[in-house]
Amino acid sequence: MDINQLKSNWKNSGEAGYSQNDLAVMTKINHHPVLRKLRLQLIIESVLLTFVLFMYYDGFDGHLKPVYVNVLIASSIFLFILNDVIAFLIIQNPVREQNLKESVLKQLGLLKGISVFSMLSMVFYGSSLLVFFTSTIVFTDQKYMILGGIILTFIIMIFFSYRQWKHKIDVLTKISSEFLS
Repeated sequence: MDINQLKSNWKNSGEAGYSQNDLAVMTKINHHPVLRKLRLQLIIESVLLTFVLFMYYDGFDGHLKPVYVNVLIASSIFLFILNDVIAFLIIQNPVREQNLKESVLKQLGLLKGISVFSMLSMVFYGSSLLVFFTSTIVFTDQKYMILGGIILTFIIMIFFSYRQWKHKIDVLTKISSEFLS
């Protein structure tokens, strides 16, 4: 490309502009595809867990379980949904300070906190499910093997969740260190 083409392109660059409404829609963070996926995940998880909350009492014989088990499962579901909502709200609003450096550092700290809260709520929910489903079972060797497989599956799920959170935090840490240095 020669200098005349560059000048011509520069002069014509503003002609095919966007309307103010188009620019406003494009710059809103709420329309970001990642947030759309997270919003969909939040809605699906909330609906399914709420469905489980309303159905466990009759569907899984919750009325035959001890009261503490029912309270445990209900509170773990509530905590799991609360974690999702808080995480979504924090991720949805990344700019929280006056300058970009402080915003990135604050977002990194919040993301680390969310990851810990998320892991704890996942462990609490998984443990509550195990206690709920095993509270009235008479165990045999075969049932202990099945329980061991379920616990191993939960541990693997928690490990992959941890790796996913660690990757997100590492990427943001790397970006922030490159950006802020």
